[in-house]
Amino acid sequence: MKRGWFFLGIGLLLASCGPTVVPGGVAEESARSAIATPVSPIAAPDVTTEVPAGKPEPNQVDALSRVVLPNLAAELDVEVTDLRVVAAEATTWPDASLGCPQEGYDYAQMLTPGWRLVVVDADGVEYVVHASEDGEHFVRCGVDGAPAPTSAPETRVHLLLAETLEMRVDALQLVSVKAETWSDASLGCPQPGMVYAQVVTPGWRFIFEDAQGTRYDVRTTERPTSVVLCEPGETAPDDP
Repeated sequence: MKRGWFFLGIGLLLASCGPTVVPGGVAEESARSAIATPVSPIAAPDVTTEVPAGKPEPNQVDALSRVVLPNLAAELDVEVTDLRVVAAEATTWPDASLGCPQEGYDYAQMLTPGWRLVVVDADGVEYVVHASEDGEHFVRCGVDGAPAPTSAPETRVHLLLAETLEMRVDALQLVSVKAETWSDASLGCPQPGMVYAQVVTPGWRFIFEDAQGTRYDVRTTERPTSVVLCEPGETAPDDP
C-alpha cells in the first residue's frame, strides 16, 4: 500500500512540472511553431524631426528661468529682471544642435531632450531659445532655424574678470573686443601639462586695462561661463 502511494506521488510531481517533451510529439511541434513565428520588427524612432515631449510643470519653468535668464541677459547685455519666460515646451531634438545647427559644426547624432522657450524683454521683443534639459546650454534660434546673431557679451566678461582678479568692476576698462576662432579648446592659451579637445572653438578675445595701465588679455568661449587670462599682468604699451 505504501509503495502505491509512492508511485502516485511521483506521477503527480511529473505532471506538475509541465508536459514531457517527446521527440516528434505534440509539445515539440508546439515549441517549434512558437520559435518559427515571425516577430514584427520594432520601428526605429524618427530622428529627422523634432519630437514634442509635452508641457512642463510650473516649477520646471521657474527652475529653467533661474538658469537660462541670467546667461541670456549677459548675452543680450540687459538686466535679468527685464526678461521673462512667456512660453515653454519640452522637446526632443534629433541631435545635439538643439534644433539650431550652426554651419561648419559637427553635432553628436543622438536624441537630445531639452526645452523650447519664448522669452520677452522689457520692450516686448521676443527671443526663441532652445535649451538643454538642465538649461546650462542654450542657443537663440532665428525664424529659419539658424542661430540668431550673438553680440559680444562684454558685461558678463567684465564681471567675471573683476571677480577673478578680486577687483572692483569700475577699476577695469574695456579696451577692445574681437570675435576669434581657435584651433582647439585652449582658446589660444595652452597651459603646460594640460590636454585640450582638438576642435575648432569660436569665442571672444577681450583686452581690459586697469588704472595702473596693466592690460589683461582675456579669452572666452562663445557663451562665457568663465574667463581665461592669457599672459596676465602684461603692461600696456605707451602708444595706443
